[in-house]
Amino acid sequence: QARMERQDLTRSTEMAAVPTPARDTAAYERAPGQLRVLTQNMFAHYFIRGCSDKDDRSRGLIRCLRAVANDVDVVLLQELFVGKFGTRDLGGEIVNEVVAEARELGFLYHAGGKDPKQLLLGQNNGLLILSRFKFLEDPVDMTFNNRAETVCAKGVLKAVLDVDGARVHVITSHLDSRGADTKRLQLMEVRSAFPELIEADGSPANIILTGDLNVDALRYRGGQHDYEMLLNVLAPAGEVVDVWADAHLVTCEEDKAHLDYIFASPHMLPRDYKHTRRVEYFTTDGLSSAEAKNVISDHWGLSCTFYAHGAQEHTPDGDDEVQLAAAAFSPVPASPA
Repeated sequence: QARMERQDLTRSTEMAAVPTPARDTAAYERAPGQLRVLTQNMFAHYFIRGCSDKDDRSRGLIRCLRAVANDVDVVLLQELFVGKFGTRDLGGEIVNEVVAEARELGFLYHAGGKDPKQLLLGQNNGLLILSRFKFLEDPVDMTFNNRAETVCAKGVLKAVLDVDGARVHVITSHLDSRGADTKRLQLMEVRSAFPELIEADGSPANIILTGDLNVDALRYRGGQHDYEMLLNVLAPAGEVVDVWADAHLVTCEEDKAHLDYIFASPHMLPRDYKHTRRVEYFTTDGLSSAEAKNVISDHWGLSCTFYAHGAQEHTPDGDDEVQLAAAAFSPVPASPA
């Protein structure tokens, strides 16, 4: 995708705001198995124009985390790059600041932010997971085998969370910005990161996938609808559903495109999931304002609430009662309407 060449990233006054529910600033009481997920592309590059203010915007992310800490459990970030220029390391200190502040806010577990693999010049995959829930397995950091871009080692980052006794697989990814064939191959690699759909105990797997997939759901290109290709590769049988499928919107202002996604297993969506999803217009002063210009990225954030199948509630007498999501929440069709 074409990138901005402005030295300071500001929001266009031509962009119409998308209505989004007001945030409840009071700390919410999390139900057993409940988790709220936020995804955000940070546009913090070291080798393209328009990113001279990336450190200030990344520190703005810290202020935003403080603002949403009451009602977000898992944060999945893209384009928060760590770079290398010869023997000089770039961006590691900023990522460490974000991780340290997140820990202070209760996001005690993180994955990502590794050093770039290139020898002299390049960036890592820019992916980072911040979680209130502990990891059940070592996170997996994958670099795409098929890449049209060489400076960025884009790929997939995944972790398995313990959400009140339920296993929840969270995956975030960032695809190349060009090359339809390359994107299709990369989507196949993302799909290969999915777990088995049935866990060892026979329960359905809880899967959440987020990221900047660089596939525009709003327009046709070259006679083929890229979004249909995305669905055919990631979820040919509706294994996961696009939470915004009925209401695609511009998530990247520069491209006027819907490039950012949250997918989830159908059984994880509550009946009222449409009322829990939000567009996050984050600003460098820690606010979510659709009118402000001092935004932290050229992408908007997206968030939504889910429920993990198989979560347990600790009862007063010490027994664990299994909370079946299928009993409490009716599943939605593969393509939400």
